Amino acid sequence: MKRLSLAIVLMGSVTLVHAQDDKSIISKLQPDVQFTRPGDKTGLNVFETTKEDTIPYSGLKVRLGAGFSQQFQSLKHSNSGAVPLYPRLAPGFGIAQANLVMDIQLYDGIKLNLTTYLASRHHNEAWVKGGYIQFDKLPFKGKAWDELMKYATVKMGHMEINYGDQHFRRSDGGNTIHNPFIENYIMDAFATEIGERSTFKITALWE
Repeated sequence: MKRLSLAIVLMGSVTLVHAQDDKSIISKLQPDVQFTRPGDKTGLNVFETTKEDTIPYSGLKVRLGAGFSQQFQSLKHSNSGAVPLYPRLAPGFGIAQANLVMDIQLYDGIKLNLTTYLASRHHNEAWVKGGYIQFDKLPFKGKAWDELMKYATVKMGHMEINYGDQHFRRSDGGNTIHNPFIENYIMDAFATEIGERSTFKITALWE
């Protein structure tokens, strides 16, 4: 094959931002959930959830989020003619992708996350990406538990595996706002598995 050229690949993600700060207008209309990475542009370059307890617990809360992306690509190919090429390689839009994210504050320091792909490249129907429960506090009495959970975070469920920094920058279906390059690497470190993850955040010792 002599030539395979990519004319354009476009993916968009839109967030309304308040003029006085970086927090999106949509985020301001919803309740804050403890120990959560922001889903708008303020979550850019935020990797792990913080241990800063800045949001007071005030009961059960449900926070909804969504992401949408639409791709357009234009490919051209040619060769010497010895091997017939696919005749209908033409510009066009791919299947629109959309995500629905739910963060639910169950109790003080305890939240539930559920992410659903409403549509993706290979599925027109909705399907669940995964969900997990996260503990940044434990409902047990005792100073030892309180001291431990100042630095520890426990997640369990069917969730995306943390492969490092790229895991927090990759495009995930309709959610592309945290990825400045729009598309992911050819070798994309992505998987969802059932399991439990415990993190001890040493940096919290100096905060």
